[in-house]
Amino acid sequence: MSPFPPTRELLPHAGGMALLGSVLDHGPTHTVCSVDPAESELFREPDGRFPAWLAIEYMAQCIGVHVGLDKRARGEGPNVGFFVGSRRITLHADRFEPGERLRVRADAIRQGGALVVFACRVEREADAAVLAEGEVNLFEPRNPQAHFESPRP
Repeated sequence: MSPFPPTRELLPHAGGMALLGSVLDHGPTHTVCSVDPAESELFREPDGRFPAWLAIEYMAQCIGVHVGLDKRARGEGPNVGFFVGSRRITLHADRFEPGERLRVRADAIRQGGALVVFACRVEREADAAVLAEGEVNLFEPRNPQAHFESPRP
């Protein structure tokens, strides 16, 4: 049994958009999660494979899990974060194969403010081959409800 809560409890994603499996490791500056792309029907191509660009979403969700674990430790719930951008993303594969289990790692470069920056990578679990890597930037607003309320005249 994992010492960590399910990723769905740490992310504000609904339904099938929570794409990560379980948390494998977590520390003050990093988080590692598992992914089995075949557990989701979303983004599956006709041949059963999954596009490698999904790695960017896996990275962003791993950062969300990291932030969610930190918030939970402080007695807070998950919060909405916004993908701002990425730098130096390199995809070393074109597709993820059905049944291919992956590990996603996010290491904090900058955290503690509204903008967080993490160096991330996605590896194949079987042989630790790096399939994708780069930096991901997310914005976590101090007042997330303000971004969803309608403007008042």
